[in-house]
Amino acid sequence: ALVRNLYLSVDPTQRGWIEDRPSYMPPVQIGEGMRASAVGEVVESKHPGFAKGDLVQGLFGWQEYALLPGALLGPNAKIPAGVPPTWPLGVLGITGLTAYFGMTNIGEVREGDSVLVSGAAGATGSIAAQIAKLRGAAKVATMTCSGLPAPSPTMRRKNIPSPVAPTIRPRTIPALPRLRF
Repeated sequence: ALVRNLYLSVDPTQRGWIEDRPSYMPPVQIGEGMRASAVGEVVESKHPGFAKGDLVQGLFGWQEYALLPGALLGPNAKIPAGVPPTWPLGVLGITGLTAYFGMTNIGEVREGDSVLVSGAAGATGSIAAQIAKLRGAAKVATMTCSGLPAPSPTMRRKNIPSPVAPTIRPRTIPALPRLRF
């Protein structure tokens, strides 16, 4: 299928992808397009499950058009009618999934818990804080780190934290309404 990208993501993980080091995905090489999640419109398709005009999501990269074999357009690629096309790049995408499973399967937030979300100003953290509140957390605090020196490459390689303690500015997150689809 030929897909014209409408929306592209810019994510913190892309910084790691341009470093020449082992990771969960190979680094983006010099001269290659930056990989990125995207939402696009099918312009032309020979795939039986995708028609011209369908909105799809996937790892299409920073480019105007993506030519995708049918195998890359799996059953979860098509965006259901009525879903705003930007949502798969946020709350209904990897950001939302990371926050959801972090709060439900890893953190196992329960009613009455006190939860601290570091990085809550970011996309995933802001959703995680909302999920914790929706799951009944009595208190949800967020942490902002300001004025910290970045750890040196040697410290990162040896998994040594920054020598400066973060400044913690807790604040309570109000309960948010449930999304209805």
